Amino acid sequence: MNTLRRHTLGALAALTAVCTLGAALPVHADTLDTIKQRKKILIAVDIGAPPYGMLDSSAKQVGSDIEAAHLLAKDLGVELEVVPVNGPNRVPFLLSKKADIVMASFSITDERKKVINFSEPHGVVPVVVAGPTGVKIGGFGDLAGKSVAVTRGTTSDMELTRGVKDVGNVTIVRYEDDATTNTAVSTGQQDYLAAAPSVIPAVKKANPSRDIVNKFTMKSYPYGLGLRKDDAAPKAWLDGWVKTNLKNGKFNEIYTRYFGMSLPEDMLKCFPKGLFHDRSEPRSPFRHQHAIGTGDTPASTGRCRDHPGPACIGHHAPVGGSDRGRTGPTGPQGGHPCYCHG
Repeated sequence: MNTLRRHTLGALAALTAVCTLGAALPVHADTLDTIKQRKKILIAVDIGAPPYGMLDSSAKQVGSDIEAAHLLAKDLGVELEVVPVNGPNRVPFLLSKKADIVMASFSITDERKKVINFSEPHGVVPVVVAGPTGVKIGGFGDLAGKSVAVTRGTTSDMELTRGVKDVGNVTIVRYEDDATTNTAVSTGQQDYLAAAPSVIPAVKKANPSRDIVNKFTMKSYPYGLGLRKDDAAPKAWLDGWVKTNLKNGKFNEIYTRYFGMSLPEDMLKCFPKGLFHDRSEPRSPFRHQHAIGTGDTPASTGRCRDHPGPACIGHHAPVGGSDRGRTGPTGPQGGHPCYCHG
């Protein structure tokens, strides 16, 4: 009897320990829930990458990514905290949850997509060839006999190498970092540079006598917001947010202000009919929170029609509303956006 009692007490103690441990374990919450509870979004931005992120004369954070980050926080209805990052640590900061999303001139590449997810693209990172004002350079063929500086392993290096492979007598001089590449051009070691357009002002600032200008664009890489692979709810909302702000022109205003050129025409026109609601302003997923199928909403399942299974965050127009019948990521049957998460 004592043996049975000891085993029973032991089992109860073990069960209690398991329950206590289970209660102590963190309950998984998606990033949108975390942002809502915190009332703040942590957005990673590279402050050392003008014109995307930089400090002005009063040490205030400015740049195209900074403006977009403020716009995102405003549309979500939460406070913004900028998390400073650089190129190499953008992904580690995201994966270690030091940031909710990354908005740091983040080019969408196949290699990065193996590790993280991206929103729909909201801008492009062009890579260009720059050279002296008085020399006519309109394409790769005009670089014959020229020496071109580039930072090793960058998209500029890749596109330059590809572009001149059939052009004779082009010398590519590769440097290990942007600072060294810029110094080589500003000091006259090379007259030509393959880089992002944002590099050109830095070269001219270092040596105003070097009249270096953009000659031609090699290629433009789309960039988007970086997210963790399991963040389905943020991606659904961010995709709609990106498309809305492309459609209403806000992204193009920001891009034009900092880059002196418009976004590519095909990016501004990629709006399939019926994809958007007539409303030009995005709606925060935190302003209305009930599952479809409750209250005056038309569905009876409490589920998104185009995302069966998970419940929805958002407000849905009654049957017969002006948006009825629209389809796409902003809502299965019209009305206000329906953002699903599982």
